Amino acid sequence: MKLIQQSILALTLLLPATITGLPTSRPPPEELQAHRPHWTFDLFHNKHCIGSTVTYAGQGSSGCRSNLEDGSAEAFINVKIDPSCKVKLFRDKKCSRHAMVEEIKTRTATKCKAISRKKTAQSFEVSCSSLFLSTALYIQFKSSHNMAPRCFIIRHGETEWSLNGRHTGLTDLPLTANGEKRIQATGKALVGNDRLVVPKKLAHVFVSPRARAQRTLELLELGCRGRMPWSEQGKSEHNEAIRTEAEVEVTEAVREWDYGDYEGLTSKQIREQRAERGEGPWNIWTDGCPGGESPEDIIHRLDALINDIKNKYQRPCFENPDEPKGDVLVVAHGHILRAFAMRWVGKPLTDTSLILEAGGIGTLSYEHHNIDEPAIILGGQFVVE
Repeated sequence: MKLIQQSILALTLLLPATITGLPTSRPPPEELQAHRPHWTFDLFHNKHCIGSTVTYAGQGSSGCRSNLEDGSAEAFINVKIDPSCKVKLFRDKKCSRHAMVEEIKTRTATKCKAISRKKTAQSFEVSCSSLFLSTALYIQFKSSHNMAPRCFIIRHGETEWSLNGRHTGLTDLPLTANGEKRIQATGKALVGNDRLVVPKKLAHVFVSPRARAQRTLELLELGCRGRMPWSEQGKSEHNEAIRTEAEVEVTEAVREWDYGDYEGLTSKQIREQRAERGEGPWNIWTDGCPGGESPEDIIHRLDALINDIKNKYQRPCFENPDEPKGDVLVVAHGHILRAFAMRWVGKPLTDTSLILEAGGIGTLSYEHHNIDEPAIILGGQFVVE
């Protein structure tokens, strides 16, 4: 048996590179450094399953599966590793580092040595040496429930003008009685420690200067520690227990689109007026509003706010996985929040085909737990602890 194994080893070493899939010649070290791919695993969408390795010409493949009986997830990384390189692996805090090292030792044809042995280490390096220069790494990660920070956008509740489709920009209207009931129902269903919006995870709350948006925020009953900025001095607007330390900020950045000459008009009335004047069809996303704001005006104020949200309130969550607060809540209006969602993912307003009903909630976040990959969540999961 030993003779057979030696024969197989010798035959493998003599195989041409075109058969083994390796380059015909070994690149110099500087070329190896130029090909340092970054691999992630979509099923985990978290920071625990990322790493890098020096490979020949960036060649490599990966696969993964999750939902195992023990709640873990498996990742298979097949890469051609330079024998002198170090592979850095990031692990979940709940995952046993020793088990991961053992998996690498037993499932690769290499001699691997764990460099870091600190119990609190969130990563460790493994030095690999191989006769074949082609190594399959098998790594097992514990599945993590840590999610990327989210930005919730909530449109104010129903008003008389929203009922009949009149454009409501600067005009300050109260919620209808039915609008208030619906927002209260939304708060009970979607706000709480085991709900979509978890108050204790909120880092900041932005709200429009309009009373309809501010009343909507009050009815959600987040349980803010401080009084609402618009309330009387010393008067607290909440009766429930304190559930969040997030500060509430009133900002012009999320006031509704200034409709100018079209304020108070329905879309049908606007089209009729334009037809009478011999003007063409109207699209707010491309034409804006005469006497009001243009799409460029909207983009300018929203981009500044989005940049502030990402860098001031959410980037710390990516830099420090233990940061408990990173979610942001924005309570505002229909047109401005649809534009907000488009600009969140860097899209022009001309591509907008979104609907946000009165009192509706939308969710924005990041793909692959990467702040450089903003995304719109079509369906968000509740957080159950």
